[in-house]
Amino acid sequence: MKSFWVYLQRKELSANLIYKNINVGVNLPIGPITSVSEVVQRSIKSVTFYSISTRLDFSPLLIVFFFCGAIVIAKIQKKGHAVRSWFLFLVLSFLSTSLGYAFLINSTHIPADSDFPEYFFSFIILCIVTGYGLYLMAVFFRNRKQNILLCGILLAAFVIPVAQVVTLYQQNDWSHHRVAYDHAMNILNTVKPNAIIFSGKNIWTFPLLYITKVEHRRPDVTIYDRSGNLFELIYRQSSQVIQNQDDFERQRQEVENKIITKNPTRPIYYATDKDFENYPHEATSEGILYRTKGTLSQSINFQDTYKSILSIESNSWKDDDTSYVLSYYHLRFADSLTSQNDKNNREKEYEQALLLGYSHKIALNNVAIIFAKQGKADKAAELFKRVITLDPANMTAHLNLAGVYEKSGKTQDAIDVYKAIIELSPTATEVRVHVASLLESTKKYEEALREYEALLPQLADKKPVLERISKVAFELGNCDKGEEIVSGKEQPTNLPVVYNNLGVCWARKNQLDKAKTAWQKAVDLDGSYQEPKNNLIRLEQVPH
Repeated sequence: MKSFWVYLQRKELSANLIYKNINVGVNLPIGPITSVSEVVQRSIKSVTFYSISTRLDFSPLLIVFFFCGAIVIAKIQKKGHAVRSWFLFLVLSFLSTSLGYAFLINSTHIPADSDFPEYFFSFIILCIVTGYGLYLMAVFFRNRKQNILLCGILLAAFVIPVAQVVTLYQQNDWSHHRVAYDHAMNILNTVKPNAIIFSGKNIWTFPLLYITKVEHRRPDVTIYDRSGNLFELIYRQSSQVIQNQDDFERQRQEVENKIITKNPTRPIYYATDKDFENYPHEATSEGILYRTKGTLSQSINFQDTYKSILSIESNSWKDDDTSYVLSYYHLRFADSLTSQNDKNNREKEYEQALLLGYSHKIALNNVAIIFAKQGKADKAAELFKRVITLDPANMTAHLNLAGVYEKSGKTQDAIDVYKAIIELSPTATEVRVHVASLLESTKKYEEALREYEALLPQLADKKPVLERISKVAFELGNCDKGEEIVSGKEQPTNLPVVYNNLGVCWARKNQLDKAKTAWQKAVDLDGSYQEPKNNLIRLEQVPH
């Protein structure tokens, strides 16, 4: 058990990751507080977010008992005019681990499926106070011989847990819950001897951790956790600071490619979600896994090999990880049927994947992508909306939904979703550029100009956007605004295309002197740029 616990220790805070562009519910790194108004704002927000988190994890009745218990404890703790040290410790511990922690991390959203482990210690104190409050209330009524009320309280204290056991027993009876175990065994039974497995996400990694480190199965297999938390910490070898997920993915590929190069004779597998297909890996499907090309793949009878999980028709345990695994197996089974041209059974498997994964955002996203690829845009959009309902801050679902709308010709719907993404992540510059270009393509030039202008402070390379601004200004005939933006003191000066566009804008308004000045500046900036030269020649031919 001690050995297993060592492997469970997760050293995430030392991972040197700064996810500046990813909304994970916590603003990292923790920024300095710059004003009194920010202190007030964060204090109010911390109370709000902690209250909502508590309400999602505790029933209203338990919260009422907590306040009753807190009041009774506050009354009995006084010793003359002094405050007892244990009471002071209890209060300070609760405030620091609840509101204090919420204030510190400056939470930005509350995931609907979160169990709020960050508030674990405050919840323990909450439970202690609730239980002690119930006990003191019982003593209070007993001492006053309020037998009827006392009996009612005792009955409620007995009935509530019994009712919970009766109604939730089946859901929490995991004595026959073998999905994670069978999942790990399926992975190990799929790989060839002496294999290397790159494992992603907890539902793939932790079952393998148990099977290999506790039961000591398949010692010939080497496993690397792609999240960088377990097994050998190979993904933290780089000294480069990782700014976003793309940086982390590039470093991860670099590390994995080195391992693959050093082990040319060992079969290489990836045990990971279907989002693995988004990245440029030289790998092909093999059962529920992906395998690098270059070695002969084995033929797998999907239905027989994975029948232990495919035969489960419903998730009676109601947990998210089981929903994901069951859905994933049917999804990959459907993929295998595609290569066999078995369309009828393939569609049945996709529907089963949807049914089993309907409560899990990653499973839903996977099925929605399949439907989108099949041209079922409306069905895909419905599922992406469902993911957003489950997790309002899910950037992947928002991007996928916007993409479906865009490909379906629903440009305004796509723009609305992209704008929602910008609200979630104001620094998502690529999305903002795309929104502006969509507005431009739909001839909403005023909105496009505002979006382009708002983008400029966020960009290191401003030149492409300034070129678009000059083009939009030309379409609007608002040459003054275009020139005002372009001539700002923080803007780059080497903009021949911009000044050529502004020259065309002025020429269209018949302000030829300003047009000539702009075209001449374009030529001065780039002597090889032929278009402004031609415009100047044509201008000379215009009768004055």
